[in-house]
Amino acid sequence: MSHELDISTGQAAVFVTGEPAWHKLGMVVANAVTSAQAIELARLNWEVEQWELKAFDRELGKEAYVQGKYANVRKDTGRVLGVVSEHYRIFQNRECFDFMDSLVADRLAMFESAGALKDGRVVWMLARIPAEYRAGADDVVQPYILLTNSHDGSKALRIFPTTIRVVCQNTLRRCHGPAYPFKTCLAVARKHSAAALKPVPSRYATSSVREGAGGLMAIYDRPAGFLTMQGTRLTPNRASTSRWTVSIRSLS
Repeated sequence: MSHELDISTGQAAVFVTGEPAWHKLGMVVANAVTSAQAIELARLNWEVEQWELKAFDRELGKEAYVQGKYANVRKDTGRVLGVVSEHYRIFQNRECFDFMDSLVADRLAMFESAGALKDGRVVWMLARIPAEYRAGADDVVQPYILLTNSHDGSKALRIFPTTIRVVCQNTLRRCHGPAYPFKTCLAVARKHSAAALKPVPSRYATSSVREGAGGLMAIYDRPAGFLTMQGTRLTPNRASTSRWTVSIRSLS
């Protein structure tokens, strides 16, 4: 399945606001008020726990603990999401999403989508900034704030601006692609490490996301950028060298 949505519970783990996604799966709602509500709608209301690992020799009937390694196990389905080191710090879904509430409460952003991929190994939440920008008469650019996290040890928790409406693996991959600039600029990252034993401080995360949202809008507010985009045919070469052309190309 190209969307790679989590369907391990028998239902697609995704919700979108307003227009249905291309795959027509998950919940479609008018709005989501809090991250807790968004997590319920997206079927992300589960936790991950760590189990010790054992190695087995079936022929000899022997077993041994694997030192320094643990399995990240999804509690509701019992599926192993990944194998991590003893220094890995789990960020639960509720824990890494709840600070977005302050942005929504202040009307700085509104929940747009959330979901899980690959049996829950990767999760995301997307918030729409209540503004839009035009590169031409019919070319509308919608800014968002994207939060992604992994439970398999493959990625850090990240928050960054984007112009892509994430609804599946394909759209999320485009946000992390090499030609997309906002994945590294104006971004907040939190590694799953021993240095991160405390939860993400809400005041730190919220202020960083606010700064990122403001920075994204400042980029789009530059008149010179609009002049260079209008009437220009976008190619992969131009997309890889121009912040403006990348942001528009990502909507095609």
